[in-house]
Amino acid sequence: MNLKNISILTAVLAVIAGVLWIAQLTKSQPIQSDLVGQSLLEPDSISEASVIQVFEDLSESPAVEVIKSNENWIVPARYGLPADFSKISDLVNGLSESKIIRAVTDDPDRIKTLDIGQSRVVFQDSEGSTLANISFGKSGNTQGHFTQVDRSPKVVLVEEKPFIQTDPEDWTVDTAWEFEWSAVRTISGEGLSYEKADADAGFSLASDASKEIDQEALESKLSPFSSMRFQDLAAIESDAVKEAMVYARTVSITLESGDDFTFKYGRRPEVKPAETTDGQSEENVAEPGTDSEEAEDIPADTAYLTVQSSAATPLWKEIFEKHAFEITSFNFEQLPESLSDFAVDGKPEIEE
Repeated sequence: MNLKNISILTAVLAVIAGVLWIAQLTKSQPIQSDLVGQSLLEPDSISEASVIQVFEDLSESPAVEVIKSNENWIVPARYGLPADFSKISDLVNGLSESKIIRAVTDDPDRIKTLDIGQSRVVFQDSEGSTLANISFGKSGNTQGHFTQVDRSPKVVLVEEKPFIQTDPEDWTVDTAWEFEWSAVRTISGEGLSYEKADADAGFSLASDASKEIDQEALESKLSPFSSMRFQDLAAIESDAVKEAMVYARTVSITLESGDDFTFKYGRRPEVKPAETTDGQSEENVAEPGTDSEEAEDIPADTAYLTVQSSAATPLWKEIFEKHAFEITSFNFEQLPESLSDFAVDGKPEIEE
């Protein structure tokens, strides 16, 4: 190839490279959009929302669904428990505070590279019509997140992607009741009843007001009932709950308002191998000529608590009737073993 041909080829390649560079530059330049400066979500646009769905990993099935039922926001996948409204507020506030920095592209091929749909939030009304549909992709090279609003052909860059919970458990409340300990007027169970006239008085035994009561111990053991976090729920008719309730204790509490709560709580206790007269565990005694493995303690089972309350809303009443609350071992061990333990000068007589 002579010098002239080489020069011509070089010139042609330069032209091609220039065309490709201009095309790529044009493709990567921000496009014009009237969305710039706007919020990702205008709260007024979802005022009629009855369904919130959260999607992740490009899935078409929601990881979380929160629905409005009889004026209550609930999470169907979590036993129909009430949603933690602060989580809804945080999500809406996060979306409304996130501003669109610039429009990025409306080129379908480039959009495919931005992982749009890594997470997605959809708001619907009671008829199933979509009020807002916001899809997030990967982070920008230096700032923001690539985002698509309401299936628009344009992808925009937003200042900040709000934190989005994708586990239904994170969307529900973790306490089912709450009352002020100072409002308690009567505590009863096991044939005993403690009562007090007002918030400043101490508790006394209804059957024998002369008996001295350890007020500090009583409050320490019984005040946890005023508000207790739970880990999970289980059907009252399940085998696990039935077994726990074989060992249950019951405490009833009445408030100054007249509202009452009845708590039943129990768990199968720890089982230790019984020892024989020679100091060996019975489970450890092996037949002559056979191997023996050391018997292990069987740990205490899961602790459950059931609740009945005249103060329960219809939603909570239905949950109380069908489910027991799983509570931590720590919380369970804070509760009283017997209401007779609080009399300073010996166990009181049980009321007939």
